[in-house]
Amino acid sequence: MQELCGWKYYNHAMIPTTAPHEVPDLSIIENGNIWKENNGALFARWTTDFDCSKETNWWFIIKEAPFDFDNLNATNKKHIRQGLKKCNVRIINAEEEVEALYRVYEEAYVKYKNYDNKIDYKQFCCGVKEAVKDGVEYWGAWDSEKKLIGWVTVKNHNKYVQTITAKFSANYLNLRASDALYYHILTYYLNELKVGYVCSGERSINHITNTQEYKIKTFGYRKVYCKLNIAYSPKINWCIKILYPFRKILKLLDRITVFHRINAVLKMESLVREQKKDE
Repeated sequence: MQELCGWKYYNHAMIPTTAPHEVPDLSIIENGNIWKENNGALFARWTTDFDCSKETNWWFIIKEAPFDFDNLNATNKKHIRQGLKKCNVRIINAEEEVEALYRVYEEAYVKYKNYDNKIDYKQFCCGVKEAVKDGVEYWGAWDSEKKLIGWVTVKNHNKYVQTITAKFSANYLNLRASDALYYHILTYYLNELKVGYVCSGERSINHITNTQEYKIKTFGYRKVYCKLNIAYSPKINWCIKILYPFRKILKLLDRITVFHRINAVLKMESLVREQKKDE
């Protein structure tokens, strides 16, 4: 993963390293240097108008400080207490427990309806090593038999905290490890460290999950609407223009990995065009 002036290369794209509420340096896109420095990047994606006054088709979900357990409804408090009773939560030494992390990772994919980004054990180990080096913390939940059943990666950027990846074994969802983990994470970063907000990512288009709605309903996260922006490398700009009119046909081939990835980009292009119509 390469970094350049507040941007990083990830999965053939350039994405900002700035906070969600900050606008990245766009000069390297305007002058084309972003494509020269990162020849493998096919497009750049960023957001503007963070927490705008109107509802848009793109958003982050965040939980602002403080986290007040007493403000949750009775059902959610009950579920969280169940998770805290059945699970032991702590920060993981990720490199020492990488085998357990990967086992949970594999077990979590059982419940995914559509995905194209599953990696093998060797790639996973490299990713863990790089993440730890980059300051990412791994939080884990263990059952009563001391078996890891879920984990979440978190990065503290001081002004805000980013939850990056979460994996829960499909075999132990009834133990409510997610409730216990997110309770500890929100309590620790928002109330103890007094970070401004926890961000749990943007709108997902790569695979279908109910994670965002779960966090909104259970922990009081909210959608922060903003504007999606995308710019293409000159080497694929023409390709997007050709493929876009055929996006509905390509959607029929979505189960094939390469078409799933193309469809994801065309979906973002569609959202950007929708926004421009509303302006």
